[in-house]
Amino acid sequence: MRTKKIILSVLAAMFFGVIGLLFSFDFSFAVNYPTKPIQVVVPYAPGGGSDLVIRIVTERLKEFIGQPVVVVNKPGGGAVLGAFFVAKAKPDGHTLLGCTQSSVILSPITKGDIEYKPEDFEPICHFQRKERCTLEDAE
Repeated sequence: MRTKKIILSVLAAMFFGVIGLLFSFDFSFAVNYPTKPIQVVVPYAPGGGSDLVIRIVTERLKEFIGQPVVVVNKPGGGAVLGAFFVAKAKPDGHTLLGCTQSSVILSPITKGDIEYKPEDFEPICHFQRKERCTLEDAE
């Protein structure tokens, strides 16, 4: 029961965070946006945690904006393939990337031969937070 309550709380927070973010923008520049379906690229395999969160958020987003929002999984290369696809897409706001910061920021630094830079992306919202820690034997 506690797990269900936590999941519902997280989903509610994400939903209201996205809605709050949408209302915080000056939409005068975007009177005709979106003009076609939005594609959200998830650079991970279907069914994983990030994929599920993106799918939940996009269901609400399409209700809010009145346009279809399609989730496309492009896994491979530690999320590099999906990020590369979005980096090379037409920059009209209709192709979005749903990923962790590491695939956009760290991969070009650590892998070296990536054909995109962090500057190729414009962050629009942060809707998922993962707590992580490293544990070690006390001895």
